[in-house]
Amino acid sequence: MLTLLLTRPRAASERFSATLPRSVLSRVTTVNSPLIRIVKTADDIDFGDARGLIFSSSNGVAIASALSPSRDLPCFCVGEATAKAARQAGWQADCVGATSDALVSALSQNRPETPLLHIRGTHSRGHIVARLTAQQCPARAQVVYEQCLVPLTEQAEQALAGPGAVIAPLFSPRTARQFANQPKGQAPLYLAALSKAVATPLKTLTCKELAIAEHPDSATMAALVERLVNTAIRVEGNGMAQ
Repeated sequence: MLTLLLTRPRAASERFSATLPRSVLSRVTTVNSPLIRIVKTADDIDFGDARGLIFSSSNGVAIASALSPSRDLPCFCVGEATAKAARQAGWQADCVGATSDALVSALSQNRPETPLLHIRGTHSRGHIVARLTAQQCPARAQVVYEQCLVPLTEQAEQALAGPGAVIAPLFSPRTARQFANQPKGQAPLYLAALSKAVATPLKTLTCKELAIAEHPDSATMAALVERLVNTAIRVEGNGMAQ
């Protein structure tokens, strides 16, 4: 049996799973085993004199939505999925880049009204605030949640210990490191990494394939998962879901 192992927080995993073709989902057993648990650490949002918000993940959108009813400020987001989540929560939101680098470049060039407030978790990549401020685009950050590492579930461990192939898409370097540090069994591994940075911790593992997305977005990762499912079925042969 072929297992699709999803390691993001459940809501994010369910959104990603919903983008996969039915032809993929019908051939796998989907196992949700979040390696990160989102824990709220703030009681309110300190908007201060902010003239716009930055969201670099949908987790920040979810926490901010719960903490404040205010939707007055424009939002600048990393990734279309984050922008969509912000729009669904009631903000006027635009995706201004698929990565933090792209966001910093776009905001530095287009110069929105400032200062900007980056609502984020304890662990955040890209040094968005420092880089924007250095480009004369003043910004500050407020940490509103912690990303706590958690181990694989028993169901995930059983899948990794069994003979069937496991396909696991990984979306962040921290999650990838946590996955690489978990006990592994005999299951053939087919891993999809959002970027080279995500792939780096996974190179310590023995994999049938470690594929890196050409573009750091959900659509590209979904296509990559579909390809890995087809590859696993072809390579592993007997016992794979058809």
